[in-house]
Amino acid sequence: MAEVDLVNTGLPLRLGDGGQLYFREGLPAVQPSLRPWEELRPVLKDPGSRPEGTAYLMYRDVCWPQHRESLEGHRLRYDLTVIPAARAGKEPVRTHGHYHATVPGSDLTYPELYHVVCGEAWFLLQRPGPTGATEVVVLRGRPGQYVLVPPGYGHVTVNVGKSTLVIANWVERHFASSFSEMRARGGAAYHVLDGPAGLELVPNPAYGEPVPVRMRDAFPLRALGLAEGEPSYPAGVREPERLGFLVDPGSWRDVLARAWQEGGLA
Repeated sequence: MAEVDLVNTGLPLRLGDGGQLYFREGLPAVQPSLRPWEELRPVLKDPGSRPEGTAYLMYRDVCWPQHRESLEGHRLRYDLTVIPAARAGKEPVRTHGHYHATVPGSDLTYPELYHVVCGEAWFLLQRPGPTGATEVVVLRGRPGQYVLVPPGYGHVTVNVGKSTLVIANWVERHFASSFSEMRARGGAAYHVLDGPAGLELVPNPAYGEPVPVRMRDAFPLRALGLAEGEPSYPAGVREPERLGFLVDPGSWRDVLARAWQEGGLA
């Protein structure tokens, strides 16, 4: 595979074979954390079908040195996840899936902001309930599009294309994600699988009676001041205050609700 410039990040990065990122022009290199297929086994539809080796790579806390103090002061972190195209049986490669921690002193969990750098993704978002999931939304993302994971949702990202998927995310830099619930239930409320007419969503029986799925294309997050196609790193470092909803969602509750409403998901 020829190296690919990741222009949608706004950083001098190139994607090489196997998910390797090349940091150029003096941008400090970050060593990736690797997610082996073995760690995905508990959340796959067919655990025995997994390949060997690495499923995807996570590059956490990527930034220029001159921006670090500001980002740390605003409690923000910029990450990149590289998911090479692959299959576990009929299941396209996907992230493990997790839920977010609750903001201290609040009834809201931390949101997350994703940006599709290259490739095609389905973002499966689910709201948990006492017996499983009470709501499932699938957002189809293309290069340049932003995807909001609002408070209250867990999520999984699936590489549904034939090429490597690269996604960037902005997140509150200190909270820890929880993987245990999805691991205990064998994945998310639906599995994305190859079907006779293309990809299909298959209910996970561990969640009981399936809830309806709402599927949408990723939509502009106008309420949050984010334009489709705007490179994701400059969007955060230029005005970190406008990502304040990631750190203190309670103060942005109405704005987050409006962003969701604009996508027809209220």
